[in-house]
Amino acid sequence: MTTNTANIYGTLFAAYRKNSATSHFLLGFTYYGEMYVVEADYELLYAVCKLDKASRNNGFSLRYAPTYDKKLMLINHGARKLTDYTEEQFKADCNKAKAEHNYNKGEVFEKYIFHICNQQWHKDNRPFFTHPDIYIDGIGYQIKWERATLCNESTLAKLPQ
Repeated sequence: MTTNTANIYGTLFAAYRKNSATSHFLLGFTYYGEMYVVEADYELLYAVCKLDKASRNNGFSLRYAPTYDKKLMLINHGARKLTDYTEEQFKADCNKAKAEHNYNKGEVFEKYIFHICNQQWHKDNRPFFTHPDIYIDGIGYQIKWERATLCNESTLAKLPQ
């Protein structure tokens, strides 16, 4: 990143952190055909996100986009393999959910996390600054799958400073 984009990234991430309804994250990803999830805090999240261009003239966005090396870092940071859920099952679930409900990969992964936590899932469009996605043992978590957008400049600009 150039200095300018590094500054934009830092500014957006700080605004996201200030406004997020939780400081706990469950990050999902695949690595060599295996499914993984890792519990993350802001420091780890910062390390695996990138600055991207938001859609529809919304400026820049923060995106959870782990590279191969960053996935290895997440594994070394305690990511656990989802041994009962294969990448093939996930892809099949994604195709079915897209065809039947127009759900994306993030929603399919979120539904799976609810399932393994014995909680009922429903599609939820509440924004990151009002509610976590799930509560586990009283702790709220945002759930993110690879390539998920955390926020964009336009949304952050509308929040109280």
